[in-house]
Amino acid sequence: MMTRYLLFTIIILSSLFLALVDNNNNNNNNNNNRISKAIASSTLESKHFLTVEKPMLGFKISYPYNWNITDNDFLISFSSPQNMANVTFSITNLTSYSKTNITLEQYSSNEINNIKSVESKKAGNLFEILESKPHLLSGQPGHDVVFLNGTNAYTTYKALLVWSIVDGKIYQIRYSAKVSEYSNYIETVLYMIDSFRLL
Repeated sequence: MMTRYLLFTIIILSSLFLALVDNNNNNNNNNNNRISKAIASSTLESKHFLTVEKPMLGFKISYPYNWNITDNDFLISFSSPQNMANVTFSITNLTSYSKTNITLEQYSSNEINNIKSVESKKAGNLFEILESKPHLLSGQPGHDVVFLNGTNAYTTYKALLVWSIVDGKIYQIRYSAKVSEYSNYIETVLYMIDSFRLL
């Protein structure tokens, strides 16, 4: 009887020990998988993005290696394959405005009103501001706005504009795509926006 009890106890303890070892191995595998994915993700990003660096203009920005780029210094356009998404980066001097000492809040208000004015004047145009909020661009205070514009449900575009004013210059990044394609590229575009650095 005692022998059976000891044997039963050994079997139970052995089973518990094996379960703990198996669980520990699974946790280690999950951690290893997370680390591998993180390494693969950072490698993927560095392999799949190129960088435009303009030391004379004081900035750099990354973009997907397979996107087309048109570089005119103060205006750089990036287009996805088949032109499904477009990103435009521009630099404007505040001297082009009547008030060179305009604040970020004043500029943001003017820019949003300008967008509303331009879009609402287009015949039969659908227009709606979806979001307007503060945004840090290269660590500098800025603003972003997301809006819809188009002539009908099939040709409605969604746009994201981000801007900041630094040392008398307006830095602006604009992303635009059809509503149906917008979410397909937004992560890539946010990576591009996050990659923007003032040198």
